Amino acid sequence: MELETLYQLADENSISVHEKRLKYSRSHSMMDGSGECYIAIDPICFETTAEEKVALGHDIGHCLTGCFYSRHSPFDERRKHEHKANKKAAYTLIPLLELIDVLDSPWNTVYDLSEHFGVTEQFMRKALSIYEYELQCAAVSY
Repeated sequence: MELETLYQLADENSISVHEKRLKYSRSHSMMDGSGECYIAIDPICFETTAEEKVALGHDIGHCLTGCFYSRHSPFDERRKHEHKANKKAAYTLIPLLELIDVLDSPWNTVYDLSEHFGVTEQFMRKALSIYEYELQCAAVSY
């Protein structure tokens, strides 16, 4: 998924994305009391398009799953909400069927996969871990 398509996905889901200088993070998402989602993103902070894409995908993941927390939330609650946002981002940025097709090629290192999907290597590792766990769970329940 291209970065522009990701911005369109946010728009299609009524998620307002605003470019803004942020002091403590590169992007941030929130939901107001009426259920409206907002993302603030500081594009100056990103060295690559892949970094911006992963950050935006992650924050869209928070909005689409409704997984938000406050800074006062317990660590385990924060971890669960972050995992759900990462999982949604992985499903969005790296569709499983496309990943399977790419894995059939001889060039399938983490670097190659991250280049193909236009994400960071760190996020590619996270997505592979998410898919591996999901597929193991599916195999066990089969």
